[in-house]
Amino acid sequence: MKTGILAVIAIIIAVLATLGIRKSTKVTPPASNISNIKHFYFTYSNGYAMNSYTKYEIDEKDGKFIAKIKQYGEPEEDSKEIEISSEKMKELENILNKYNVSKWDGFNKTDKNVLDGDSFSFSLRTEDNKSISASGYMKWPDNYKNVVGELETFFGDLIKE
Repeated sequence: MKTGILAVIAIIIAVLATLGIRKSTKVTPPASNISNIKHFYFTYSNGYAMNSYTKYEIDEKDGKFIAKIKQYGEPEEDSKEIEISSEKMKELENILNKYNVSKWDGFNKTDKNVLDGDSFSFSLRTEDNKSISASGYMKWPDNYKNVVGELETFFGDLIKE
């Protein structure tokens, strides 16, 4: 009887050890770095009132980067257009890479139980035509709040310059 119990315990330990080895050998692929952005689009809403969304858009035109910034509460026609230096574009890329935004690609989640909630939409395209897109309604990808905070600062500073 003792031998049978010991054999069962040995089998359980062996199975658990094997499962532990499998977990430790799982490799998470590194996030790809974002560089050479040619198109950037990020908008998010905070409620359902008129003009209750923020929108940041950047496009390369004739070798220049032009940002269109629509701040929360202002009408679309009051958006500001600002030329951005390549150094500032590198700053934007650093923000996105700091928070592994490339891992957002394909994120598309919705909380269908919320009727008047917040949403976001994000897309970008790089020089080599790689693209990332994500969207959500009351569901957010990893680091979402950090990214929003840094983008608000980044684009707010552009307006002040």
